[in-house]
Amino acid sequence: MQYARGVLAGGEQPRFWPGNAAAPTPIFYSYAYPEPPGFTEAKVQPAAAFYEPKVREFMLPYDVVRMAEKPDEVLLDFAQSTYDAASTLGKWDRDALQEIKPSLHFSHPHS
Repeated sequence: MQYARGVLAGGEQPRFWPGNAAAPTPIFYSYAYPEPPGFTEAKVQPAAAFYEPKVREFMLPYDVVRMAEKPDEVLLDFAQSTYDAASTLGKWDRDALQEIKPSLHFSHPHS
């Protein structure tokens, strides 16, 4: 399979791993494919997020999000910063990737 653009798993909605016997820590994760040069060294948010070379993913421990004063913001920062890193380093056409949502309201009255 050939990709016209890169793929970011978890960028807009971080993926969640609940843990298992082999990897018991629940985490949120994000990865880019193909992985652009420099992605492994990208600075992502929050500070507790890290790149795990064994699985080639950025990870954010679930407990960091759970115990944060503003967990939604922490998770959104992770999602946005990994997306920014992948799209910038991968030279994606971000304008072409923007979702245009249809209007649910008519601009003119019904007759």
